[in-house]
Amino acid sequence: MLEAKYVDAKKVEVRVNNYIVHTDMPREVGGDNSAPNPFEMFMASFLACQAVFAMAFVEKNNMKKEDFSFRAEPVFDDKGLISKMTTIVKIPSDFPTEKEATFINVLKTCKVGKHITFEKEILLERSL
Repeated sequence: MLEAKYVDAKKVEVRVNNYIVHTDMPREVGGDNSAPNPFEMFMASFLACQAVFAMAFVEKNNMKKEDFSFRAEPVFDDKGLISKMTTIVKIPSDFPTEKEATFINVLKTCKVGKHITFEKEILLERSL
């Protein structure tokens, strides 16, 4: 269940089942910049979904989760819409090369990503 309610200025509180998620807008558009804006939450949900799927792979392969990190780099078109999102996953230097393709495919199974139509790219970056 999802419910949203106005809180103050540009702040919105969204109930997601038993959890509360806060959003706000930047000061330049009348918000207090006290929480991510809804669009940032959208992008965060995509990256978090990929990270959760990746961590399932990591756990299954007895690797340390702390050795992985994720960042997303969106590319916007002239209308301000995302045309491409690149996910960069920092992997440990000893990550088995033969498991890279499978790992990338696991990230592609993220349910949020399956609902998104923009181009998605996943790059692996080895730790030094």
